[in-house]
Amino acid sequence: MQFFIKTMKNIALVIVIFSINITIVSAQKLKSNSIIKAKSISYKTDTSSFGGMTVENERNVYRKKMPDPDGINVNIEKSDKVSTINAFKQVFSDVRLHQLKNENITIMYYISSSGKLLEVSFHLDKNTTITAFELEGLEEAIKKDVSFKLSGRKIKPDGFFVWYQNVTFRKILDGTFPG
Repeated sequence: MQFFIKTMKNIALVIVIFSINITIVSAQKLKSNSIIKAKSISYKTDTSSFGGMTVENERNVYRKKMPDPDGINVNIEKSDKVSTINAFKQVFSDVRLHQLKNENITIMYYISSSGKLLEVSFHLDKNTTITAFELEGLEEAIKKDVSFKLSGRKIKPDGFFVWYQNVTFRKILDGTFPG
C-alpha cells in the first residue's frame, strides 16, 4: 500500500511540473495584439497590414517617431557582412534553425545618422514558432554585433532612419544568407 501512495505522489508531482512547463512555454508564444514578457524585455505585438505581426521592444522610442526623410538617399552598408549570421547562430542552434527553416523574419533596423544601431523591431508570420526568449536573445546579439557604414547624403545629426532586412532561416542554416 505504501508503494502505491508513493507512486501516486510521484505521478502527481510529474503532472504538476509538466503543467508548469506547458504554462511557461505557452506564455512565451508570440500572439498578435498582446504584450509578451521575456527574461528582461517585454514585447508589444501588433497585426501588420502585410498579414503577419510586428514585434517590438516595448521600450522602443523610435517606433512612434518619423524617420528622417533624407534617409532614403543614404547608402547603407553593414560594417561586417557576417554580423547578422553570427547573431542568429548565437541564439539558434542548428537543430532549432532546422525547425525554423520554413520561417522568415524581417528585421527593421533603426539607425542613427552616424551609423549606430539604435533599436530593432521584427516582422514575423502570425503563426511563428519563434519565442519571446529567442527574440530577446536575437535582439541583444544584433545590438551587440551589427553596425553600419553610411555614405551619400547626410541626414540630421539627431535624425534616424529605418533599414529592412529579410532573413530566411533556411539560408542561415545552409550558409547561403548574404549577410
